[in-house]
Amino acid sequence: MSGSKLNYCEVSYGGYSGGDGDANIYVNGTTAALTVSNCQINQSQGWGMILDNATLTAQSTGNTYSGNLLGTVHP
Repeated sequence: MSGSKLNYCEVSYGGYSGGDGDANIYVNGTTAALTVSNCQINQSQGWGMILDNATLTAQSTGNTYSGNLLGTVHP
């Protein structure tokens, strides 16, 4: 997933699997780097985003989070 981008998007009403990966956006991988910018990440039954052995790039700015039951970004 190296080099993946989400820009000017809305991700809503996801994030329920009944397990540890409950999030609208779930990124997994030791080499995974994701750019998320100017997006609305809303109404997850878990986290807005989970980064599992992954990172957001420095260009990940301008995002808004609301209504995500467990919080915005984990960890």
